[in-house]
Amino acid sequence: MLDNFASKFIFGLVENTGGRTTHHILSLCRRAVRTQIERADLLEAVGLALEVSDMDDHEDIPVAVEWSEDLGAYAYFSGRSGWVTVPEEEMRIYAIRMERFFEQVFGNLAVGQRRPPRPLIDDVLWEMGDIRPGQRQRPLPVWFAKRLNVPAVWAQVKEMAQRRPVKGLRLLLTTTRPERTAPLQLPGHLIVSLHDVLDFDKGMAIHPDILAARVDQVPLPDIDAPIWLSPDGRRLIINGNVTVDFRSDIHIAIIRRLVEGYHSGSRFRAQVLLDEAQAGAMTLRKAFGDKLWALLEPYLKSQNGLWGFVP
Repeated sequence: MLDNFASKFIFGLVENTGGRTTHHILSLCRRAVRTQIERADLLEAVGLALEVSDMDDHEDIPVAVEWSEDLGAYAYFSGRSGWVTVPEEEMRIYAIRMERFFEQVFGNLAVGQRRPPRPLIDDVLWEMGDIRPGQRQRPLPVWFAKRLNVPAVWAQVKEMAQRRPVKGLRLLLTTTRPERTAPLQLPGHLIVSLHDVLDFDKGMAIHPDILAARVDQVPLPDIDAPIWLSPDGRRLIINGNVTVDFRSDIHIAIIRRLVEGYHSGSRFRAQVLLDEAQAGAMTLRKAFGDKLWALLEPYLKSQNGLWGFVP
């Protein structure tokens, strides 16, 4: 079993592109840590690094290694020592076995719908299935992501979340350190760093009670309410069984205002809604288009020229 230091070292490797590391990096770890990682069977050899540091050069400048037929080994040429052979083991590149990593991380959790992790974005984002932490009555869908602090990666994850909206809350677990995820916000998602929810007695495994406490702090949206709008404004659910999805910023702005009005008991003139959203249309029907309007019209009514939801 991995201790806390070894677990967080593995988290750091997962964050690397391709989850890769080298023999040289591993050799810098304490022997006890290397032994734990070897026993956990988390790494696999995936290639050779054809560069090493010249042992005669104290500046650690990398030199190219090539196969020598004469020596029957990999070697590099040193200006001081001539040809120097390099054991193949010292050139190995390793990668995290993600399926094994997921087994160890999620092993303590009560899984609602068990299925193999499914990559959504290569080497960035996986769909993990559902869990039931804490007092949650409904299954909680879970994603796992890495390198969330990298702007290009974060943009990819946000785009995928928009393409795959969730009814309610989704848990986004990550190996990115918590101080790096603190500024990140994604509507409808709870971002939790694995560093914060480790079970110190069980290596890399998530502590169910700690995770449940984090999840229970977030109120679960009531999607069976007469009117429910997702935090990003992209999904409207009416009476728990009519779902309307929006992509346009204009549509989202109008719907947000109408939902706010429903909850506060306010209604609005169509022109006010259109002007606030900068719709450039004369009527709500024109602004939403025939397809969306057909879904909204049964529940969106005008009373004395003031519009509001009547679910």
